[in-house]
Amino acid sequence: MTWKSREDKLPPSSYFSMIVAYLQQAYPGAHISHEMMMALRPFFIEAWRNGRTGEAAAQTTCSCNGREIVPSPVTAVHLARGIVRPPKGAQRGEVFGSDALRPPPRVERLQRQLQRVARDEQKQQSEQARWEQRGQRARTDAARSGAERKQQGIEAKRKTLLQQAQQIEQELQRVRSELGRVTASRNAALAHLRPPAPAQEAASAPQLPSLPTPEPASRPSPSPPPAAVDAQPRRRGRKPRGAARSGAASSTPPAPAPSGSVEAQSAAMLNAVQGMLPTLASQIAAQMAKEGGRS
Repeated sequence: MTWKSREDKLPPSSYFSMIVAYLQQAYPGAHISHEMMMALRPFFIEAWRNGRTGEAAAQTTCSCNGREIVPSPVTAVHLARGIVRPPKGAQRGEVFGSDALRPPPRVERLQRQLQRVARDEQKQQSEQARWEQRGQRARTDAARSGAERKQQGIEAKRKTLLQQAQQIEQELQRVRSELGRVTASRNAALAHLRPPAPAQEAASAPQLPSLPTPEPASRPSPSPPPAAVDAQPRRRGRKPRGAARSGAASSTPPAPAPSGSVEAQSAAMLNAVQGMLPTLASQIAAQMAKEGGRS
C-alpha cells in the first residue's frame, strides 16, 4: 500500500546506494551496472513508496525453481548504516552502478590524506634524485657537501611521510574493521536463523540393494507314481468263479517298493523346490521395495 507522504515522489539517492551495496555484497560474482539498476528502477521506486527501506527492497529479489521459493541471498547480508554513499550530485530517483558508490566520510577522508602523503613522498623522491645528480656533477667540495646536506634533509622528510602513511593506514584499517564488525555480527546471527538448504532428491531417496534377476527354471514333469495298480472299471452283476479268484489274487497288497523308487521321490521334491525359488525371490524383492517406499 502506497504511503500518502511518498505518493508521486521519488526516493533519495541514499536509498539506491544501499540497494546497490546489498546486491553487490550478496552477488559478488555479478556486476551491478547502471543498466541493471535502470531495469529494476520502477520496482524499487514502488517498493520505496510502499514504505520499504533499501535493505528490504533488495531482499525481495527472490526466485522460484518451479517447486520451492528460493530466498534472496540478500536476506543473509547486513550492512552498517552509512557504510556507502551515493555519488556526488546524485538527484532523487537517479540510479547508478556499484562503481559510482562512495565510502563513508571517515574512510573517504583518510583515503584523501593517504593520497596526499603519497603525492608528497613522490615529490620528495624526485627532489632527492635531482640533488643526487647535482652532487655528482659538482666540481667543488662545497657544492658536493651542500648537495649531500639537501639529500639528508629530504631523506628525513621522506621518513616522516612514511610514518604518517603508516598511521593513516592503521586508522583506515581500524575504521573499516569497526564498520565491518557490525556487518559480521549481524550476518553471523542471520546464519543461525537461515533455513537449511533442501537436500537433493537423489541423495534423500533410499537406495535399495539390487537383487540378481533369477533365471526362469522349467518346472520338472511329475514322475509317475511307483508301483501303480491298473484300475479296471467294475462291472455290475455277479462274477463267475474264475473271475472272483482272479480278483482276489489282484487285491493282494503289492510288494514293497525298492529303494530306487524312494530316491526318485526325493529327486522330484528337490526339483519342485528349485522351481519355486524364482517366484519366492521376486516376492521378497517386491516386499523390500514396498517397505523402502513407506520409510
